[in-house]
Amino acid sequence: MPAKDIAWLVDPLLEHLHTALVRYDRERLANAPAIRLRAAVHVGPLALPDHRGDAINEVCRLLDSQVVRAGLTVAREHRGGFLAAVVSEAAFRRTVRAGRTPDLDEEHFLRATARVHGKTFEEPCWLFVPQMTPQALAPLISPEPLGGGGGTIAPTSPAGSNSPAGAVFQFTGEMTDTTVMNTVGTMHIDRRRI
Repeated sequence: MPAKDIAWLVDPLLEHLHTALVRYDRERLANAPAIRLRAAVHVGPLALPDHRGDAINEVCRLLDSQVVRAGLTVAREHRGGFLAAVVSEAAFRRTVRAGRTPDLDEEHFLRATARVHGKTFEEPCWLFVPQMTPQALAPLISPEPLGGGGGTIAPTSPAGSNSPAGAVFQFTGEMTDTTVMNTVGTMHIDRRRI
């Protein structure tokens, strides 16, 4: 899209997107699934005619980063939210920091580092979770260890929610060691990715 229009992808699009997701959740049938969305905004050149290039790879990695995944988990568990968005440093500089976003400024975003498990990708970014301040968000987003490890650890549900009594384990990375199964009486495996 034209460079002059990039700011619209941040403001007002992100807030409108969240509002639409909230409206859908209020109006959906009881048996219809909720829609939760990760979004990424990035800028960079694309090669024509098939629009390929580094910018496509980078925005896909931003979208798959542990920080935006943890942001969506936090949004859901602490605010009943439906959206977490990550804005690359380059896009942030050209939109928010340049003053082109009238309703969103720097104090609405958490500065973070985007990393993807199993990839050599580490970029500064800005996390936006509607209805959450960066001060509220920061302690709930754990930094991902360098080298991949298990990834960012999102908070578990508070006690007394719909969880059964006992311990709650949340694995945010690939689980290859199954020895934990020998020590757990009942295990529910939820393969949905957030």
